[in-house]
Amino acid sequence: MNLETGGEKEEMKTIRVAIIGQGRSGRCIHGDYLPRDDRFQIVAVVDEIAKRRDFAAREYGCDTYADYHSLFERDDIDLIVNSTYSHLHVPINLEVLEAGYNLLSEKPLANNTEGDAGENAAYSSAAAPTQGGMTGKFYNMLYNTLTNGTPLEITPRQVRRQIAVIEECQRQNPQIWGPKT
Repeated sequence: MNLETGGEKEEMKTIRVAIIGQGRSGRCIHGDYLPRDDRFQIVAVVDEIAKRRDFAAREYGCDTYADYHSLFERDDIDLIVNSTYSHLHVPINLEVLEAGYNLLSEKPLANNTEGDAGENAAYSSAAAPTQGGMTGKFYNMLYNTLTNGTPLEITPRQVRRQIAVIEECQRQNPQIWGPKT
């Protein structure tokens, strides 16, 4: 995708993304948005369910894995999106950050409102940008952060819009919410 800048066209950097989890958030938020934005390319998907991996390989044309640790062997990933089960966010987030990757995590980012000393230290000292929350429509801000350091600012209105997107996705894609097979 090209960006018009002062009459000249500037080639934009493509952010290569790996998504961990292909349930509600991974598939219907991130997996829906990213293929429609030329600034991003899904290069890998991780899910423990083979059917979801097969779907991702066909839909995105990306590599797939059953275990997210396989991502840590790659050097072509700019951003890892953690959209696993909520209780797995913290341990996976900490491993992703320890491995030196940029992280976009669905909520929660901590196990409680205070976090613990290890979580707080990991998030605050991360060499890579970290962002959490309802994120499907925030990729424009995230792109600017990854390419030029623009701070992320998320408003309550954007969160409400995202909730509406999720509800519509659930209505349109009931097969995603079905039992694991």
